[in-house]
Amino acid sequence: MRLSAILDKEVVTADGKLVGKVIDVEVDDEWRAKELIVLLKRYVASKLGVRFSLRPRAAIAVAAVSGVGEYITLRIGLDDLKFSVTRKL
Repeated sequence: MRLSAILDKEVVTADGKLVGKVIDVEVDDEWRAKELIVLLKRYVASKLGVRFSLRPRAAIAVAAVSGVGEYITLRIGLDDLKFSVTRKL
């Protein structure tokens, strides 16, 4: 899958909550996707404790992704998202 295929896709939790959209992907030294950098919706940023800015962002571990289609679907609900956020940006 190409990087361009997932950029700007919306991220949705397992319980159907819209988290935000992918704006970048962090890769490791072997060029494997490690984290999705997501521009968060305001209510999600507030729930995660991300400081308010014009563009609240967070890095979500790729291990939390269950599928990629019309949306990027996470295998966890919104309440458990804080455990998959690796960095608050």
